[in-house]
Amino acid sequence: MRTLILGIGNTMLSDDGIGARLAGDLEKKFKEENIHFASMAVVGLDIIETIRNYELLIVIDGIRTAQGIPGTVMNFSMDNCPPTLHLHSFHDAHLRESVLIAKMTGISMPESVCIITVEIQDDLTFSYSLSTPLENQIQEISAQVYELINRYISNPSILQCHEQIQ
Repeated sequence: MRTLILGIGNTMLSDDGIGARLAGDLEKKFKEENIHFASMAVVGLDIIETIRNYELLIVIDGIRTAQGIPGTVMNFSMDNCPPTLHLHSFHDAHLRESVLIAKMTGISMPESVCIITVEIQDDLTFSYSLSTPLENQIQEISAQVYELINRYISNPSILQCHEQIQ
């Protein structure tokens, strides 16, 4: 299955870049020819060109929730994903809207989309480093995301959306 693992975030803004950082780290672990990697700072209609012609899209992004614990890994479908740092925008099309627009115009879009989120703490500090809580857990977070991606790639139908990984 032709798969794209897309990390979202600005690596210059501390935890904001968690998705891009994880995608870069994971690219070193996956050697299959049909698995590709990309990173974007933000999502809008520009994403259409990046994700076209893939069968499976796995997005990794940061999220901040009211009661969230930094480092918590969760996964969602496109339909049940709460607003993340980049997949929902006031200034451009959301991920879901972009996919629907592309499909209406005949552009081939992924049949399956999995969104993996990591609870973050700081997305306002200009720094290439993660916040202390995330930096202290980055190996564990990366292992959890790697395991989740492997499970989804091997059998997308077994993955329950809105699953919290502890």
